[in-house]
Amino acid sequence: MAQFLSVPRDAETCGPVIHDDEAMVFVAVQHPGEEGSYTDIRSAFPDYVPSEARPGDGEVRGPRPSIVQVYRT
Repeated sequence: MAQFLSVPRDAETCGPVIHDDEAMVFVAVQHPGEEGSYTDIRSAFPDYVPSEARPGDGEVRGPRPSIVQVYRT
């Protein structure tokens, strides 16, 4: 067995759904960086906008929950 997924600091995975062909997994990433604050942001998941860059449309510099798709290559 090998690790195939990790999530940002302070985050939690939940609701893994394995697709029928078992080559794909969908995972919810909840409250990434939850222990941080506006002055001490601990995660920028999923956008990872650098502090010197302006977020693009639909991007934020702060953490937000997301659904992640993991597949075998």
